[in-house]
Formats: sequence, structure tokens, C-alpha cells
Amino acid sequence: MKIIIFQNLENLQRFCANQFIEEVKKNTKCKLGFATGVSPIEAYKYIIEDYKINDEFVGISPNHPQAFIKQMKDNLFDQIDIEPKNIFIPNCQAKDAIQEANDYENKIKEHGPIDFQYISLGINGHMAYNEPGTAFETFTHVAKLTEETILDMVAKKKFSSLEESPTHAITMGIQTLLKSNKKVIMVSYGAQKAQVTKEMIEAKPNSLVTASYLQLHSNCTFVLDAAAASKLSQETLAKEFNMKNLKNKNTFLTQNTSKTPNYLNVTPEILKTYLDECFYNHDKKDLIEKTFRELGKK
Repeated sequence: MKIIIFQNLENLQRFCANQFIEEVKKNTKCKLGFATGVSPIEAYKYIIEDYKINDEFVGISPNHPQAFIKQMKDNLFDQIDIEPKNIFIPNCQAKDAIQEANDYENKIKEHGPIDFQYISLGINGHMAYNEPGTAFETFTHVAKLTEETILDMVAKKKFSSLEESPTHAITMGIQTLLKSNKKVIMVSYGAQKAQVTKEMIEAKPNSLVTASYLQLHSNCTFVLDAAAASKLSQETLAKEFNMKNLKNKNTFLTQNTSKTPNYLNVTPEILKTYLDECFYNHDKKDLIEKTFRELGKK
């Protein structure tokens, strides 16, 4: 498990986009998994070329602005060179949604594994639409959306009313996400997600915060902004920069008013004061890590 924290949201989005771009550069036939919703839209503006595998609502028109296929076409696919035959997404108007979910899982197995998967954190800790209480053993399935998720979609004006909002979605299951994806990024930003971000990373994997199961993935990176990371413990933040490797446990890097790095011998109380600024400023991550290496030689 790896954690990356950005002070600047634009840099976070560019980082996410670059993950896709690098995968395509390595292999033009790679299989990529995208998310819909608000979180990834800015990242998609930076993406050059990719394939598509994702979730889908049940029972809404494929031309509805919030239908996943419509979102992906508007925000990405119609603006890049990608052949329709290389886009895989469930049919939101399938007569038998359960069979459609099963067929989609089989497509993943047939064409997979997925080389790189983008996931964003739901307001109640869900990943994809694996709502709280989803069984750990699930593969692609029809999920019943919780009231909290539906209210969040209406609040974000994805749907105009509770009556218009879908109540179910076809989604990759927990086992699908863990076993059918070589590499995953889980993206969370904003203060409204700080508590659930903490639970996702620091709690034991559990069904109440299904995103916490990503701790079990062999190659998952949690990509956060400072607001979403604001409730992480100091221990979690320290692990991100491998502070255990430092010879002097009371030595730490901070920044003075002139923004010039200093080597300081500090007490644990002072250390706690400065942790947030240093760890959250991922834009200076290279500088911080270089300084830590120098400290380790002293």
C-alpha cells in the first residue's frame, strides 16, 4: 500500500491522468479501467489514449447525461481516437440486469486482467458501487444503492430528484477489483471525505467501508489531497516517508518563513506541529525525500 498526498488539486488530477498515459506508452494494447462521476473529470482532460471498462446504472437511458456510457463519451471517448469495439461497459437497459452483470464479469475474465484501474472514493466509503455491507466474495453484480449515495447524487445535481435517480447499478465486485486489476489508484479529495478516507486507510479491511479492502491489493496507491488526508494519524503519515529508516528519530525537516529547508532537532511535540505542512506538500516531495536521505547519513 502506498499513499501520495498533494497540496494542489490540479497536480493530483495531472498525476492521475499521467498514470493512464504511462500505461498506454508502455503498451498501446493495455486494458484500462475508468471511473465516472465528478472526481475524475478534470483528469480525463489530460488523457491522450485509452481503453474503457467501468460500472453502469440500471434502468436509465444510455443517452441520459449521467449514464456511464454517456459520461465517458462526452468527457473522453468522443474526443480521442478510440474504436468502439475497444469500449466495454454494461448495458444500462438490459432486460436481465443480473445476467448482464455476469456477462460483464466474463468479459473482464476474457479480456483481462485490467492493467490499470482508476477508482474514486464514495461519500460513504464505497468503491465502485460496492455499498456498505457488500460481501467480500462478490464479483460483478447488481448493487442496490443506499439512500446516502442517492442523496449525494441528487445534491451534486447528477439527477434532478430522488424520483429520477436510479436505485441500482451494475458494478465490479470486491473480488473483481482485487483480483482482476494489476494496478489500482484510489482517489479521494475534499474535507467532506476526510473521515471516511481515514477509515479506508487506517481501519482493518471491513464491509462497512468497502474501499478499505484495497489495503489487500498488491499494487494500490491511495492518491489524496491535503483536505482528504487531514485526519490521517501521524503514524500513517510517517510511514509514507519511511521515517523508520532515519538514524536520528528526533530529526525532521520543516520550512521556515523564507521557504528554505532547515535541519532541526525537535521534540515529539514540535514534530507533531510540523508534520502536516511537510507531508501534505507533495509538490516538494522530491526535496523532502532528498533531505531525509541526507539526514539518514548523519
